[in-house]
Amino acid sequence: MFQARWESHDSTQFRIAASTVEYLTLPVLTGFFTDLGFSPPAAVRFQVTYERERQIAKSFPVEDDREKLRRMIDALIATDAMDVGTVPGGTRFTYPSVVLTVTKR
Repeated sequence: MFQARWESHDSTQFRIAASTVEYLTLPVLTGFFTDLGFSPPAAVRFQVTYERERQIAKSFPVEDDREKLRRMIDALIATDAMDVGTVPGGTRFTYPSVVLTVTKR
């Protein structure tokens, strides 16, 4: 899977695409390693908490639509849609993250 994604982008496009945040499930992320012949990676899970306006200021929304991004983040905060303990009505949201590592033999 990862190899196909890598080969489908020229180097300029991949640098741009790699900077874009995308929510991927752990099996998909693990598949990046196993598809290339590595053993399943070790996983260190953690949560990241971010302040809404700071995230929006550092983001590159489609067509620079920061208001749409703000509404999306507000909906996430209001519902704790990722079930990670975001405080409804606040200005901070939390999302799950993971660092995956393997050792090449």
